[in-house]
Amino acid sequence: FCAWLIEDFVMVLLRTFFYITEESHGSFRLNFYLHNVYSRMWESKFRDMVTFKVLGEIRDECVQQVSQKPNFIGIGKIRFLPKTQTCRPIISW
Repeated sequence: FCAWLIEDFVMVLLRTFFYITEESHGSFRLNFYLHNVYSRMWESKFRDMVTFKVLGEIRDECVQQVSQKPNFIGIGKIRFLPKTQTCRPIISW
């Protein structure tokens, strides 16, 4: 019963209202950000990365061409780890 209560009720409720992430310096503490606050943080950082050409749009033809190569490692997923004043981009495959 306790496992169900935590997994299927408490965690769902928390995820509904908060973005939950770990500390940036490797501790096991969790940080809770309201979705609208977190969205403002990462959207600002994402815009900066596009403006300074760190990130950009990739055409479908380019993805198809690169994905056929033997050393293709896959398509990554980006998330932003909040810091004091900004966010750090983390890419995982």
